Amino acid sequence: MSIKPLESLFELKWKSRLFIEANAGTGKTYTIVGLVVRLLIEKRLTIDRVLVMTFTKKATAELRDRIFKRLRDTLNYLRTGESDEKAFMADLEQFIKNVDRNEVIRHLNDAIQNFDENQVYTIHSFCQKILREEA
Repeated sequence: MSIKPLESLFELKWKSRLFIEANAGTGKTYTIVGLVVRLLIEKRLTIDRVLVMTFTKKATAELRDRIFKRLRDTLNYLRTGESDEKAFMADLEQFIKNVDRNEVIRHLNDAIQNFDENQVYTIHSFCQKILREEA
């Protein structure tokens, strides 16, 4: 099986789960962050319905921070047209061209306001959460 790199985060076909594995410095965090934003927009999910798991507490903190920053940057872009992430926003524009822009803005704003409900965990902390909830 040959693996081809994604040209755009918006070309990916969804399955019920997505597993990303790659070496350090290959853009995993960038990809995950972009996919979270895409999920929120495309599937109209709330921030608490997207589960992201990683290995370390440091990686979890970085993912939370970068997801929040990308949400803010995307919202700012949709309102003002300004962003440092030109490639991502160009792909986003194509992706949402047939969608009510104001609805996307409202949805992303809700995600930011409810960001404390995000579900970014280490594998260990996620297992502990499930054991507490299902005990």
